[in-house]
Amino acid sequence: MMRLSKRNKRALMALGGFLVAYLLLFQVVLPFYDRQSVLAEEIQNQKEVLQRALRAVEEQKAYRDQVEMSERVVAAYHQNLLDTQDPITARQQVEEAVRLLAQQSGVRVTRSNPLPERKVGEQYAKVTVQLNLDCDLAELVNFLHAISAHSKFLLVEDFNLASFRVKDESRIQPRMQISGFIRLSS
Repeated sequence: MMRLSKRNKRALMALGGFLVAYLLLFQVVLPFYDRQSVLAEEIQNQKEVLQRALRAVEEQKAYRDQVEMSERVVAAYHQNLLDTQDPITARQQVEEAVRLLAQQSGVRVTRSNPLPERKVGEQYAKVTVQLNLDCDLAELVNFLHAISAHSKFLLVEDFNLASFRVKDESRIQPRMQISGFIRLSS
């Protein structure tokens, strides 16, 4: 076996110390530090997720109240829809309601023409009746007011007005489209 000189022993000891320090630094300390950083980031992410979940749980009652209020509003609006899901029956309901309101207002319906229904969104349809009327201005105003105050939601969509004179009396002939809404069967 060969004996090492003091200088070689010191060099070997320095190299051994450097190698041990290198291995400790790059194989133990830095991986531990990197893993600690990754864990700290994961813990922070989990903390944020838990805070959001906690906020959602705390606000759950408020969200439930908002959903219930929205459902009540929708139910109230559904009461203003026509009482049927069949477009033909709905058109008849609109025509009957309009004729009754016209009779109560002193308006004479000279012509009634049902128009095809149109879908409004996925769940609703609009049924329309075109009417020709014979009345004076005061009767027309009362008729339009009666339509707006009806328990079912009726909409005057298209309104045309023609006027003429008979002797010294001025008459008007309104023509309008009145629509009602139905909820389609699911």
